[in-house]
Amino acid sequence: MQTNPLTHTLLPPTATPDDWEKKASSYKSMTGGLNVKPITVMLECLNSRFPLASATGILDDGCGPGPIMTRIIDEFGKHLPAECTLTCSDFAPAMVDQVQEAKRRFVAEEPGSVWGRVRTEVLDCMDLATVGDGEMSHVAAGWSFFNASTPQKALSESLRVLQPDGVLVASSWAETDWLKILWTITKIDPARSPPSIPEDWAKAGNLAAQLEIAGYRDVEVQEVPVDIPFRSYASFVDVMMTRVTQMMTASQDLDERQKTLLRGLMMEEMRGLCPTEPGVLKAVSLVAVGVK
Repeated sequence: MQTNPLTHTLLPPTATPDDWEKKASSYKSMTGGLNVKPITVMLECLNSRFPLASATGILDDGCGPGPIMTRIIDEFGKHLPAECTLTCSDFAPAMVDQVQEAKRRFVAEEPGSVWGRVRTEVLDCMDLATVGDGEMSHVAAGWSFFNASTPQKALSESLRVLQPDGVLVASSWAETDWLKILWTITKIDPARSPPSIPEDWAKAGNLAAQLEIAGYRDVEVQEVPVDIPFRSYASFVDVMMTRVTQMMTASQDLDERQKTLLRGLMMEEMRGLCPTEPGVLKAVSLVAVGVK
């Protein structure tokens, strides 16, 4: 029986901050164009359920290099209450370092910037140890919770730190062409397991159920189409083989003949998904919102 790639996790449960440190330097450039539409929907969900102009605390949970907080400050910064706390947390110090560098840069350019209020912390989304009960009005988790070893713990911790009527928005992936491309490695060795998305987070209905199980109400999940432009099959495959940490790990002990074969298989899969180059691959991001 063929394995469904969407039943595996994007990062294994044993992934460490060091795994993400390898990925941190390229993560921002690799995802910068992909996250615009999902983050737009995430901010619309947060603001419609609990206006950001009335926020008491905003947590960017699993912040990565900080694209969500950047958008919040850019689009809502002038309207945020002066007493509203702003926190970016990630379990990978390398990601938090990127947010700290962005904060330093923004404050240097504009000393009165809202960025001066941003607090950064190294925290596991499953254990927000320094965040008090009911301290936040808004929690945003972009493409992060499904990487946790126990995503339900991440959902429960978010619920704990939210005040009554506080809002969580979390994103995931449903359909992704690039995962189909990565999974061609199983044609060389069926036992190898490149990144994919847990089934509970890969379908809208399943994701809604996860939030409801955790105790959220008024749950909704939106499907957000995402375009992934590429210049050529070769350049896209080279990026995946040399900059996607999980693929590098899955293929690291292949010999040169096998790596050449894998590269050809990945390009062949790309041609099947998009018969022209330059071209556009397709993906669907899921955006889930729930209220405490």
